[in-house]
Amino acid sequence: MNKLALLAAAAITAATFGSVAMAQDMETAFVNADGNKDKVVSYDEAQGAVSTLTPDQFATADADADGTLDEGEFIGLLTLFGTNDSSSSAM
Repeated sequence: MNKLALLAAAAITAATFGSVAMAQDMETAFVNADGNKDKVVSYDEAQGAVSTLTPDQFATADADADGTLDEGEFIGLLTLFGTNDSSSSAM
């Protein structure tokens, strides 16, 4: 039983640190995508992170309909696409 408890604790720890790393990756993706450093991501900037992004998809992610994505909206977009292409793009 101790072995099972140890494995469960290791899995929980790995999942926790994995979530932290993922959140940091998403934050880095936002910073990289925000080419002009105005703290929001335009459609053109978002296409750098998600090359297949359409205007309708961008509008769906733009929850407050202000024409840009704040960090939360951008992370939602990346989560929707299940990707973080920005780490490989030239920003």
